[in-house]
Amino acid sequence: MIRLAGLLLVAALRPGKVEAFQQCSFDTVAHSDTITVTYSLMPDLLSSSDSTDRLAYLYYAQTIGEHFSAPKALTLAYMPTKHASASPTMDDFGLGGRLQFKLDSHGRLKKPIAAATTAPELNAALARALIQADSANELWPPPKTPAFADGLVQLRVYSTRERPSMAAPLMRAKVRVLTIDVPPRLKSAEPPKYPLDAKAAGIPGRVVLRFVIGENGRVIPSTVQTVEAEYREFIDASVESILSARFEPAEIAGCPVPMQIEQGLAFKIGESVSPHSTVGTTDRPLH
Repeated sequence: MIRLAGLLLVAALRPGKVEAFQQCSFDTVAHSDTITVTYSLMPDLLSSSDSTDRLAYLYYAQTIGEHFSAPKALTLAYMPTKHASASPTMDDFGLGGRLQFKLDSHGRLKKPIAAATTAPELNAALARALIQADSANELWPPPKTPAFADGLVQLRVYSTRERPSMAAPLMRAKVRVLTIDVPPRLKSAEPPKYPLDAKAAGIPGRVVLRFVIGENGRVIPSTVQTVEAEYREFIDASVESILSARFEPAEIAGCPVPMQIEQGLAFKIGESVSPHSTVGTTDRPLH
């Protein structure tokens, strides 16, 4: 447990993981590093580039941030990992997630609230901040644009070493990060299905997904996030393919450990699509 500026951060393993480490152990201290991360709330990367939309998204992030109170403790779903070649500044260690909610035409909150990060205490704190902002009647009515269809607001929670631009800072904390010896390697995956409408129209596309590969080599479904995409149909096809994938998990001293990666899939007319195309991780390419 690490205390910093009144914040107690507890790094815990996912249920069932303790047994795995009892069978395969390594010197955690020798393979870890303590870093400081900034949690920030910012517009979803899939949001419209329209200036009105971006202004509204930023306003929602800042307003919720003003009501945010850092929890006294965070229970992490897994210990974050990195490779020795990882970026020293802007790498996201998978501790963040998303905050989604709907507003009516008067800017009033419609429940339920979907707060999804790796820490339940952070999810609860985000929900409380949103409810407080709504109670204070400080949320704007959503713009009548495609980016806010049905009044849906999508914000992203980032955990990075530096504060991203166009973001509302939430809190800073020190965490221990494991340095892996061997990154994950893709073994097999079902090729994504090219959406029929997009294929018939000759529309190409590219999707980049971020997700955590567990120590069993399977993608943890709740961690899948879309980093880059243009069409919903391409996202659905890519997620379906990634959830079918089998990986050799990341390793530390021969022991499998969870690790977050990014993987890109390119959809091009006349070419087969597979997770092997434009593949990469936040640290180094997959093999």
